[in-house]
Amino acid sequence: LVGSLTALGTCVPLSGAFLWLGAPLIMILNCMTAVSVFRFFKPSFFSTFDDTMMVWGGVTFSGMLLYDTQRMTEDAKKQNELEWDPVHHALNIYLDIVNIGVKVIKFLLR
Repeated sequence: LVGSLTALGTCVPLSGAFLWLGAPLIMILNCMTAVSVFRFFKPSFFSTFDDTMMVWGGVTFSGMLLYDTQRMTEDAKKQNELEWDPVHHALNIYLDIVNIGVKVIKFLLR
């Protein structure tokens, strides 16, 4: 899963094809964070969202992996124009992979 998403983000022929995903994915991530915080106050109501949060979390972090891979390749192409930080990009991709792994393990343990 991770390898195919990374290959797709790297080898897509259109320049910046997945860069438009940034804002919608952050909005979905913020909504998921809000639901997680509200679960502390009303756990019985928000416990019905567990499966939905698991699926949307996997989809969101898969999209974030595509976005971060595309952003890394675009920044690497422009490295003479920008101050390119490969450690920051590698850390973003690593955290996306960890979050996808956590969602897959949660799904398999259900």
